[in-house]
Amino acid sequence: MVISTTTKAKLSDTTRTTIGLVVLSQDESAEDDFRTLFDETTRIHVSRIMSPDEISVESCLTMAPLITATASLFPRSVQLTSVGYGCTSATSVIGAERVSQLLKAGCDAANTTNPLTAAVAACSHLGVSKCGMVTPYVLEVNKTMIDQFEVLGSITTECLVSFVESNDYQVARIDPESMYEAAVKLAEDNVGKIDFLFLSCTNLRTLSVISQIENETGIPCLSSNLCWAWHMAQQSGAKLNSQVQSKLIQSSSAMRK
Repeated sequence: MVISTTTKAKLSDTTRTTIGLVVLSQDESAEDDFRTLFDETTRIHVSRIMSPDEISVESCLTMAPLITATASLFPRSVQLTSVGYGCTSATSVIGAERVSQLLKAGCDAANTTNPLTAAVAACSHLGVSKCGMVTPYVLEVNKTMIDQFEVLGSITTECLVSFVESNDYQVARIDPESMYEAAVKLAEDNVGKIDFLFLSCTNLRTLSVISQIENETGIPCLSSNLCWAWHMAQQSGAKLNSQVQSKLIQSSSAMRK
């Protein structure tokens, strides 16, 4: 015989700084990077947006109509202090302001951002404007990135190296050592012409080589996910993990002291 009883549950206060990520369905790197970059006091909610296998200007545009609906899937009972859309290239194609509008139409977020807007903010914070860019993108996508850096932040891309890889599955499998070698060579070949490096794409596995690149080149090395997380931390007041070494995080920590 089964005897059924009832009991009253005690409800606990789950109030913590909470951020929301709209991550591409094909992205394998962003979530790992965010959970590395933020300390355990920050709650991270993720909503996945359907994204193309092949990245091109045309395929990036297909995500625009899906952003609002994807952002609406975050828990409505949670106050999100910052929500970010996680595609650098698509933001450059769709437009940063439009991406922000689409996010706000889907959720009640105090702040919104994306890796492109975040990178521009990071450059302003560090006082740098002459970029050496490393990307996985095809030529037409590279051009949109260069143009939007100029438009949004008066950042000039002085030199660029690309792996010319349009397939997002392959992008996630680019060895970090390849990025290290490409970035260091780019800096060595352009001494005096650039004052920072930018590794563009949320699906690139960059965190493990950023400090190495900075130590080797002597200039800041930024990446899509590093800038994106940093900007969301600035917006939300969430704490970044001090164990992650980069000139961007170190300079932010120094300002808070």
